[in-house]
Amino acid sequence: MFSVAQKRQIADQVQRILRDTGHPELPKGEIQFYLHVDGAAAWSWADIRNNGAVSNPAINPWNEAQATRPCQAQPICQKIVDSVDAVYSTRAKAASVLRIVAENWSSTSNPETQLKIIADQLEGVN
Repeated sequence: MFSVAQKRQIADQVQRILRDTGHPELPKGEIQFYLHVDGAAAWSWADIRNNGAVSNPAINPWNEAQATRPCQAQPICQKIVDSVDAVYSTRAKAASVLRIVAENWSSTSNPETQLKIIADQLEGVN
C-alpha cells in the first residue's frame, strides 16, 4: 500500500506534525517513528518510517501502479493493475501474478522496461 513517493511524503508530513508540537522530549534532529497502516482488506497494509531510517526503499510495482500520480509508463501500469484486478479473486491466480512480478522485477533495470515485460507476461494469466 502506497508508493515510495507517497510514503516519503507521508513521512515528511508526520515529521512536520511531530516537530510542530514543540514537545521538549523530542530529539533535535530527525524524529524516529514507525507508522503501521491497515488497509480495507486483510492483505492491504503499509509500514512507514521516518525517511532517514529508509535509505534504500524496496519498490513494489503494485504499489507504484496504485499511486495517485500516474507513473511514466501509465498505460503499462494500468494494464498491470487491470490484470491483477482480474485475477485477484483466487489465491492461486494472485500468486501467479505476484510470482511473475517478482521474477521480472529488478531494482537495477529500467522500471518502464520491467513493467512492459511484466504486463506482457500477465496477458497469459486468466
